[in-house]
Amino acid sequence: MKSKLLLCPVLLMLVIVPGFGQTPAPTNLTAVSSASLCAPAIILSWEYPSETESVEFTVYRKSGALDDTSVQFEIVKRTDDTRYCDYHIERGVTYSYYVAAGVGETEVASLTMVEAQVRPIEFGVINGTVVDDSTNLPPEKYMVKFYPYDGTDDDHDDDDEEECDDDDCDHDDDDECDAIVVFSDSNGNFSARLATGDYYLRVSAEGYVKEYYDNVLKKKEATLVRVVADDTLTFTIRIAKKTKPQFYTLSGWVKDESGNPQRATVTAYVVNKHNAWDWHWWEWGERKLHAKTDPAGNYWLRLRGGDTVVVFVKPKDHDYLSEYWDNKRTYEEADRIAVAGNVFEVNVTLDPKPVYPNGITGYVLDADGVTPLDARVVAYNRTHDNRRCNRYYTETDSTGTYSFANLKPGSYIVLAWSKGYKPTYFRYDGEPTRKWKEADWIAVSETTVVGNIDFRLNARRNHHTQTVVYGSVSASAGGMADAALVYAANINGELEGSAMVEMDGSYEIEGLGTGAYLLTATLMGYDDAQSDGISIVTSNESKRANMTISPDGTMGLGEGGFIATQYRLNQNYPNPFNPGTVVSFVIGTSSFVTLKVYNILGNEVATLVNGVVPAGEHEVRFDGSSLPSGIYIAKLSANNAVVSVRKMMLMK
Repeated sequence: MKSKLLLCPVLLMLVIVPGFGQTPAPTNLTAVSSASLCAPAIILSWEYPSETESVEFTVYRKSGALDDTSVQFEIVKRTDDTRYCDYHIERGVTYSYYVAAGVGETEVASLTMVEAQVRPIEFGVINGTVVDDSTNLPPEKYMVKFYPYDGTDDDHDDDDEEECDDDDCDHDDDDECDAIVVFSDSNGNFSARLATGDYYLRVSAEGYVKEYYDNVLKKKEATLVRVVADDTLTFTIRIAKKTKPQFYTLSGWVKDESGNPQRATVTAYVVNKHNAWDWHWWEWGERKLHAKTDPAGNYWLRLRGGDTVVVFVKPKDHDYLSEYWDNKRTYEEADRIAVAGNVFEVNVTLDPKPVYPNGITGYVLDADGVTPLDARVVAYNRTHDNRRCNRYYTETDSTGTYSFANLKPGSYIVLAWSKGYKPTYFRYDGEPTRKWKEADWIAVSETTVVGNIDFRLNARRNHHTQTVVYGSVSASAGGMADAALVYAANINGELEGSAMVEMDGSYEIEGLGTGAYLLTATLMGYDDAQSDGISIVTSNESKRANMTISPDGTMGLGEGGFIATQYRLNQNYPNPFNPGTVVSFVIGTSSFVTLKVYNILGNEVATLVNGVVPAGEHEVRFDGSSLPSGIYIAKLSANNAVVSVRKMMLMK
């Protein structure tokens, strides 16, 4: 793709003289080529003041470069939208465009013109054979799918077929639409003629596990295959048959210290990593199972042979403490139970909660301090010795007041979230922040009730759309991600929507406007996790994005606060960015540090740091004004060892 911006010729501007002072011209016209195999297109977008009524846009096009004066512009589309997808194009041909706004009898041309081209397709060939990994014979019939790789990691492993929607501009995001499908021939071989580029390969056959090349179940773990023009590649791919697992019962009871049965929810978390070829693990899909005790306090769970589980008990009566088996308070300390047969007597005797006459109180109002807000408030315990139970939840009443009681003595940070408003952690100076490390700590003793922990939330922009961004947030260390904050920021880093992660790890953000967004999940005690950039094209579409947060491995807790103990490369901010962004990193001890930026092909494009850096947190600015839009990789090395890498998205 190539794109060029020029001033429109004076001749074009002659049409705008009548009413020039009253009718604004379209601005920020851009053209982006979409090389989808389903429907190649050139996507135009522009900006226009929303307060202007009854405006109609006219898109002008010519088949030629901007400096080609032998071809005239012609009208190709009249629309009331600020976006147009031109599918009536030929690959390899350069097209030029400008847009005019019409209000009544007045038409005003955009101050810029753009040109773009969808590159021609070159082809290569992939041949191969798929065989049973135990017999070395090909299945009776199988299918191979080739998914084009667009430079982003999309863990959306759909099994269902989807059809192309010719009215949808966003073809590049539709893996199933772009997928190339081939079937085995009578000799058990396959052959595919593919456009040049990188592909994921997935094989499926009746009675066999669906897998990606090479021997993995998830696309994000698959090995990319590169197709070069006029080249021929040959593969032998081995797949495994599905095997049916054996199931066993784990059972026990839940009682109090006096032997009285207690109502409780019992959860078994599967902690061992399963074999990639286990069909049941893939299709069953659960990492945890739940059961409730009966009136006698008994429970049972159906588990798969070979599982190793941790059992967690949450009593219905809040006067008792939750615990892990066997009498442990944290996930890390909990006993692991190997399931090789039926497991009996996994019994739990609940301990009563200590009663502390303490708490935290305050109110949540709008930015003017007038309107009480219907808000969810979460208090996070600083010690976070139990990632499942270190969060306290409450909600505001009709006056905007909230309160926590009977808190475990310690230090807390507090978050307020309300639908339609921008969430923030509490700070005594009233400054809003989405970063838990910038929050102020609140000390709660055994007898202290801390008051005036008040919030004033700023309203977020209301786009009045039906869009939904949804997904899940999980914790890599096996802890729970409930009460994590997920927010969507636009290209300028401004928050446009947010959600709190529910107890099952799910979240849902509604009402985003069209445009590009970066999703961030943040939770105390964990590094922030970010998704690849997502793009909202229409006003009623849904997008999925899953994220995994990891324990904050570079920070330890001490009496004086957080101290750096290792090394870390933080996610740049803002991200996506245009054209500059800040990259920060933490160095545990004085070290020789290099921080370099590479493009998606692995070519170095910038060196940000190259020398001895003292211990502590540092930040540098990266300027991408001379680089094209795309994904870039920041790599931090200390003492010649790679510490971490981060993906950054430049969007111009």
